[in-house]
Amino acid sequence: KDALAALQEALRLTDVATAQSSPGGDAGLGLPRHIRSWAERCVAQMQERLSQDVFCAQYAEFGSSYAGDEVANDSGNGGGLWKLVQITGVSWNTCLYQFVNHAPAVPHPFAHDAWHVKVCFGQDVREYTPVSTAAEWETGKLRLLVKTYSFGTLSKRFAQLAPASRFTDMEEQRCWAQVSVPLPTLRLSGCSFANITHLGMVVGGTGVAPALQILREMMDPTGVFCCSCKAVLVYSSQSADDILMLDELREMERAAEGRVLIRHTLTAQGDTSKEAQALESERIRKIKDRHHSFVSTWMPFKPKEGPLRVGEGEEASYRGRVTREMLSALLPAPGANTKVVVSGPPQMWEDVSSMLHGIGHSSDALIELKAFTVASSAQPDT
Repeated sequence: KDALAALQEALRLTDVATAQSSPGGDAGLGLPRHIRSWAERCVAQMQERLSQDVFCAQYAEFGSSYAGDEVANDSGNGGGLWKLVQITGVSWNTCLYQFVNHAPAVPHPFAHDAWHVKVCFGQDVREYTPVSTAAEWETGKLRLLVKTYSFGTLSKRFAQLAPASRFTDMEEQRCWAQVSVPLPTLRLSGCSFANITHLGMVVGGTGVAPALQILREMMDPTGVFCCSCKAVLVYSSQSADDILMLDELREMERAAEGRVLIRHTLTAQGDTSKEAQALESERIRKIKDRHHSFVSTWMPFKPKEGPLRVGEGEEASYRGRVTREMLSALLPAPGANTKVVVSGPPQMWEDVSSMLHGIGHSSDALIELKAFTVASSAQPDT
């Protein structure tokens, strides 16, 4: 607070000196432009941090650890200020943000469930599903898949982050995020999934993040699913450039040795979609203090196994929005040991659940992951 007050007073005195100086007078009055810019940025960061500290102190889930504490042995329950160390662009509007902290003193509370964390900047909070594992969290590592929207309060703040550098004062850097303890998204460890032999998943956008968690659990020999369970994932994206976590999905399908099938459908139609993307991309580029890790023409994303395979019968041979016929052809047939998870934009659940009912799936078999919390006609334990 003392530092904030000192900087605010320096800026006030500068304004006074500038107002009192006569035209053509001493140009040396006040602060140089680059120093003033630095001071204003520091004031904004301090004000946000103080507001954030007051807000988060009301909620135990945000913890009190600090990744910059060099003498700490652990991060307690894992909640607190995590430090950004790497940003990896995966599409024109989406990046992977890798954070670190001291290893928590407690085991992951939902190691065999789908889980998420809350992230707070100032007094704005949003939920994000990690694409890193529970085991990684236990070592103090966290990777978040975040899509930036030009109108999004929290997602724009992610776009303004920068990895920590040892060359400037750590406190002044834009590398900090207040992260909560892990919270349950969908309890898989209950008996409702133990007897499932067929799992269908329909996802869109960053809805792929909880899908990855569930598929990892299904493939884990010590996991809650039976060892014979098979899964089909249908991933709807506007274009090949909008598919997220493609390398991880391909690796998972290969490692599953026939137990997992992943198919993509591309929905973009004509110049209208391209124009809308270009407009939003331009808005994102204009975000003040934006980092430069987003995928672009000059810095493209290159899948490890080459471009998306779009030929007949290959991973992305489908076109258009998800249809009843597409789901009937790809997803497992309705049955007592079948469940279907839908994870994506709100409208996706409305459309897809109606189609799934139409091909015979009961309400009890359908699960919606909405805003990273669970909703379903069956009301599973959350």
